Amino acid sequence: MRVLAHPDRCVGAGQCVLTAPVVFDQGPDDGLVALRTTAPPATELDAVR
Repeated sequence: MRVLAHPDRCVGAGQCVLTAPVVFDQGPDDGLVALRTTAPPATELDAVR
């Protein structure tokens, strides 16, 4: 699986970070989604979907 993030669609609520912190992060200035990795480990696939 390959993960894409769309900061232009992000509202900065942090739900992605709470759900899959291994994969997602939030930008320090704007709080928008940032990726830690584009290829999540198998253990995170269900959370990322």
